[in-house]
Amino acid sequence: MIHRERDKVLRVLALAKELPLDHAELQGHWGRYACLLCAGYFEVALRLIIQKRVEQKSAPEIQRFVLSSLESIQNPKAERFSKVIRSFNLNWGDSLDQYFNDNAEVKEAIDSLMANRHLIAHGKSCSISVGRVDGYFKSADKAIDYLDTLLNTP
Repeated sequence: MIHRERDKVLRVLALAKELPLDHAELQGHWGRYACLLCAGYFEVALRLIIQKRVEQKSAPEIQRFVLSSLESIQNPKAERFSKVIRSFNLNWGDSLDQYFNDNAEVKEAIDSLMANRHLIAHGKSCSISVGRVDGYFKSADKAIDYLDTLLNTP
């Protein structure tokens, strides 16, 4: 499931790179669109990773409760990722915090995507480029791989 969501983002980023560089307005719109899509991907990926764990390890009643609780997670910056994971297992939260400390660019990428998403969603000025979004996505996606391994590796 995560791979399908990741592929959607990668496709949009690839299309955006084909845009003419001399069309600044179009580049700007695609940069903002790519940012929104990437931020949404991280929100969905967090839910999917937890959902996979819960479906493997929990009774149906617990699954329903957890999955409905996850619906309220929006614009999760790195700190929110850790807080959510810590609510399941303190050691997982500590591991994720350590991962973010050791990989500051990953934390910064997640936080930047979410901050820019917030600006865009509220009609504020945001000049994020496709190239910047692509870089943030590549860095931040490492956290998704780490988190999936942490929660779902037997």
